[in-house]
Amino acid sequence: MKKLMVFVLVAALALSMTACSSGTDNNSSKPTGELTKENVLEGKKIAFTNPSNSVEFFALMEQGLRNLVEEAGGTFIANSYDLDATKGVELLENYITQEVDAIFVMITDPSMEAALQMVLDAGITVVVGGYETSICDACVINNNTTIGNMIATTAIDYINANMNGEAHVLLIMDDNSNLSNHERAVAMESKFKELAGDGIVIVDSVELLSSTSSIDIVENYLLRDPELNVVVSYNDNTAIEAGEALKGAGLSFEEGATFGCDLTTQAIDQLLNGGMLKGSVSLGNVYQEMVDCLKACLLGEIGDGAAWYCQEVGVTSDNIKDFTD
Repeated sequence: MKKLMVFVLVAALALSMTACSSGTDNNSSKPTGELTKENVLEGKKIAFTNPSNSVEFFALMEQGLRNLVEEAGGTFIANSYDLDATKGVELLENYITQEVDAIFVMITDPSMEAALQMVLDAGITVVVGGYETSICDACVINNNTTIGNMIATTAIDYINANMNGEAHVLLIMDDNSNLSNHERAVAMESKFKELAGDGIVIVDSVELLSSTSSIDIVENYLLRDPELNVVVSYNDNTAIEAGEALKGAGLSFEEGATFGCDLTTQAIDQLLNGGMLKGSVSLGNVYQEMVDCLKACLLGEIGDGAAWYCQEVGVTSDNIKDFTD
């Protein structure tokens, strides 16, 4: 099954180095002696294809990858394709033309999958993140069904423990434009309905269209059901926006609650210091997992479409300090 997370990564390394046109040996970029996890990135030019700089998750990923690559002695370059699949394919082609040593690519549209073949055909190692495919050497993925179940379970546990098992709940789904988010949202909805007790009223499950905000959605549903006090969503950004709408309706942080996923900086702040958001899901140390997977591929330790799983963890105010410095 395809595992598409709000993101996909491709890591590529040229299999051999050739002399430049002047006849100068280009092996100077390689570490001397035996290749290890500590030196395998030394002298490598590593590129990143960012779906959108305006999305916090992707922006943080770019910075995290940059730090790790540069600390390991590599050179890091990055560009955004602005959530346009055609531009994303063009960016891959440009990186191949630039003869970078490795590429990290996040893909939000499955139509970009075919482009992975041209990377392989160019003799480049491919690591795909968040999307299970055979057109790669390894996949760095999360289990979106597990994530959706965690979102729902965290919300149910909170309602039972802090709201006497009673709440009017709105479930915010994605608009099916991102397969990773959609799979997560479907699992979230199913598990929440399965676990909801008699005191929980599910007001509706509503798709969040790109032309609307969760603030507008929640405000509209508050007009239909003034008792609406909990919003469960597939990511933190929409959950935090929904919280603003609940707050605007006069609910205190004790009276209302929202739940999401991705453990963004805003989510961390609210879980640490108090806010409408009461739960999130950490997708693991994604930057480190991506780099570790790339190193393993370059060292020949994994390949042939191997799955490299990140560890998801439910996060509340009880354990948020485990995820902060």
